[in-house]
Amino acid sequence: MHRNQPLLPSRYLAPLSPSDEHRFKKVARKSAIDVVRYAVPTNGPVQWVVGSPDRGISISKAAPQKHHKEQEPTSTISTYCSSMTMHATVDEISSMFTPSSHQPKRSLVPGIMGEANLVTVASPSIDDPRHYIAIRWAAVRSPVPFIKNRDACFVETHMDVECDGRKGWVRALKSIDLPECHHLRGLVRMDLLRCGHVVLESPGRPDCVQVHILVHLDMKGLVPAWIEDLWMKRTCQGLRALRKAVVAKRLAATDLVHQHLSLRTCELCARPFTFGTTKAHCRQCSQVMCNECSSTTTSSQEHRQALPVCTTCELATSTKLPPFIALDAPFVGLLHR
Repeated sequence: MHRNQPLLPSRYLAPLSPSDEHRFKKVARKSAIDVVRYAVPTNGPVQWVVGSPDRGISISKAAPQKHHKEQEPTSTISTYCSSMTMHATVDEISSMFTPSSHQPKRSLVPGIMGEANLVTVASPSIDDPRHYIAIRWAAVRSPVPFIKNRDACFVETHMDVECDGRKGWVRALKSIDLPECHHLRGLVRMDLLRCGHVVLESPGRPDCVQVHILVHLDMKGLVPAWIEDLWMKRTCQGLRALRKAVVAKRLAATDLVHQHLSLRTCELCARPFTFGTTKAHCRQCSQVMCNECSSTTTSSQEHRQALPVCTTCELATSTKLPPFIALDAPFVGLLHR
């Protein structure tokens, strides 16, 4: 099978019976609570080893354990969590993942090869615009050619949550076994134990939210530690893609300035523009800059127009992650009506 062309499941699910619908809703609620509890970095069920921050992203790995009750002898259990504070709202982040969003999921989750919605269990409504439950399938590309690609059949849950007085939103993924979603040739069916995004209001900072990506899964096969680390960190870097998507959406809603490229030096680092040097202007603050001081985002998913943005404006949507507040026995509640 070609690495870039996974086969989609050949059969989709028939409408669910009332009993099946009730069962999947129970799975969804438990999954949402578990993802929030595991993503909270202090006093949760996981002891995290925090790595060095990388441009505003803090990536943590679960401390090694001698035995894991969910682990099989030929399995690789991976538990990682990345965190970032962004200048954004819960609505802005959750809107990127709504079923009606034009933002393709593969642009927000690195490594996604293909995906399919098998059946919708609960759709967003006027009363609960951020509530969504569906049974989905997705395939993920391996970071190296000699390790097989993975896929999963899972319940995807979107719900409003409250964690120790902070309101937020969770996107939780939990693997399920369905005969209709059969194993595909060339793909290894992994087990998503607790995966997803958690967005919580930032304490004392009404203009910011704390965003977490939790990855807790069974790779279903022995994977070398360095490949596991590379694979999981690639997934955790999805926060950077999410930040760029927020910047692009805000830029699309603002009037962009006209180009002014007559300056001879970069307005950010004062580097002179010599022959052959590419210069551009930030489409948000209008400063003329060199390549080293510029980043590129897109104005919209419809037109895909590349827009240069200076690193100062891009990083204005993200700040260094402040120390997390220690939470004693974190309370997690679902706000779904």
